[in-house]
Amino acid sequence: MRPGKVDSEKLLAMAKALNAYAKSQPDVRARIGDETELVLELGIEKGNTTSIKSCGYYFVDHVERVIFWAHPYTCEPGGEILFNVKAAKKLSHIKYSLESQYWLVLSKRLRVGDADSL
Repeated sequence: MRPGKVDSEKLLAMAKALNAYAKSQPDVRARIGDETELVLELGIEKGNTTSIKSCGYYFVDHVERVIFWAHPYTCEPGGEILFNVKAAKKLSHIKYSLESQYWLVLSKRLRVGDADSL
């Protein structure tokens, strides 16, 4: 999305396009279920809540308690998911890192008052 004014119709169209893209990827489609949410993460311009600086996304799987993306990403010790945690040597560390990101997402929701989403 280009930087600009917040437009709910464009955000909805982007969410639908991301969801359609994700479902077109066999590996991702297999992970999307009734308890999976698509989250758009907006970077709002400081001092101007009607202007978007950036937009990212991730999926939240409430059954597995992890987050994931539709695009390919590095998920290995020292990769982008573990944020260069040098002690991470096993795949179980990746699972714990993704689960910690899941809980971080939920804690952000609680801070903005969305307790109904639990």
